[in-house]
Amino acid sequence: MNPILVYFDPAEDNVSAFKKAAYLARTLNTSLFLFTTGYNSSLANNHPVDAESGIRSRDAFIGRLEQSLTEEANLIRELGVDVSVKAVWDKSPWHAIATLLETEWFEFIIKGTHHQNVMQRTFFSSTDWDLIRCSPLPVLLVKSEPWPAEHLHLTACVDPIEHDDQPKILDKAIVMQGKAWQDQLKSTLDVLNVYDPTPFMVYMDPPIPDTTPITEALAAQHQEALNALLNECGLPPEQGRLEAGTPTATIPDVLYEGNTHIVIMGAQTREGLGRWLIGHTAEKVLDRITCDILVIKTG
Repeated sequence: MNPILVYFDPAEDNVSAFKKAAYLARTLNTSLFLFTTGYNSSLANNHPVDAESGIRSRDAFIGRLEQSLTEEANLIRELGVDVSVKAVWDKSPWHAIATLLETEWFEFIIKGTHHQNVMQRTFFSSTDWDLIRCSPLPVLLVKSEPWPAEHLHLTACVDPIEHDDQPKILDKAIVMQGKAWQDQLKSTLDVLNVYDPTPFMVYMDPPIPDTTPITEALAAQHQEALNALLNECGLPPEQGRLEAGTPTATIPDVLYEGNTHIVIMGAQTREGLGRWLIGHTAEKVLDRITCDILVIKTG
C-alpha cells in the first residue's frame, strides 16, 4: 500500500488528524508522509541586503516548519509507524500538494478541519474545498472528536437511481471503499440512500387525493436500486438503509443519530471541466455533517 499523505495546516488543530493518521497507518500497515507549506509576504519581497540573504531567510523559515513537523513525526514513530516529513515554500497549499502528487504516490490524503457544534456548521477552509473539489485522491477530513478504540461506524451515502449527470461507477466506488475499510478496520458499515418524494407530490398534474401509491412506488424503486447496488458490491441487503426526506436535512440527522464516525461521499467530474466537482446536494450538506468525511473520486 502507498503511504498516506497528511497535510499539516498551521491554522487548524492537527492533533486529531495525526492521531487518526497513525491509527490508519498501523491498521493498514503503511507509512505516513507529513507535509506542510509556508509563506511569508515580507520574506517573499526582495531582501533589503541581497538576494542570497533573502533565500537564506526563506530557507530558515521553512526549516523551522519542518522541524516542528519532525517533532510531531517523532511522536508517531514511537508508535511503530514509519514517517517522512517535508515542508515547502508555497503561497497556495493546494498548488504545493498538486505539485507533490506529480512525483509521489499516496493512498489518500488526511487533513484536519473543525466543526462548530453550537451553530451546527463545519467551517471549511479554502484548502479544504480545494482538496474536496480538485484532489484526484480520496480525501479524509477529520475533526476533533476521537474515534473509539473499536467498533468504528462507517456510513456510505449513495444515490443508486441513475441520473444523467452521475456516473454509475461513483456509487459502486463509494460502497467498495466502505467495504474495504469495513474489512481492514474491523468496523461496521451502513449504506444510506436518502431520496426526496416531495417534487413528485408538488408538481403532480392533476393533483390526486391519495398519494400513497406514488410514495410506495418511489420507495420500492429506490429499494430495488439500493439492493442491486449492495448485491453488486457483495454486501447483504441488511446493510442498506433507505430514508425518505430532503437529503440536505435528513443525511446529517441520520449520521448524527446513528453515531457515524466516518461518512463516505462521492465527487465526480463534469464533461468539459478540468477539475473535480462534488455534487450539488453534497456541497449543501457537507457543512452540516458533524463526523469525519471521506470524499471518494472517480473518473
